[in-house]
Amino acid sequence: MDSTPSGASVIIINMLSGTTPLHGYLLSPGYTYQMTVSLSGYRSNSTSFYLTSSGASFNVALQPTGTQTATAQTATSSGCTMAAASGSTSAS
Repeated sequence: MDSTPSGASVIIINMLSGTTPLHGYLLSPGYTYQMTVSLSGYRSNSTSFYLTSSGASFNVALQPTGTQTATAQTATSSGCTMAAASGSTSAS
């Protein structure tokens, strides 16, 4: 998980999971997760994603508050920052 700018809080499963860049966070595959990325002075970005056994990678572009245009976050397939784990939801 990366964000522009970096240092954003990442909330997954309603728990603070860390700050960006966030790599190696383990989640159980086969489920849909809700994720929110936020940083003071920027609009929060929320999405849900389905985690497959191959993992997931996200790059979120946060927009400053007060701007008129919002940009949706982009999910990319490069790298594997959300790794699939067998029955585990712990950070490493």
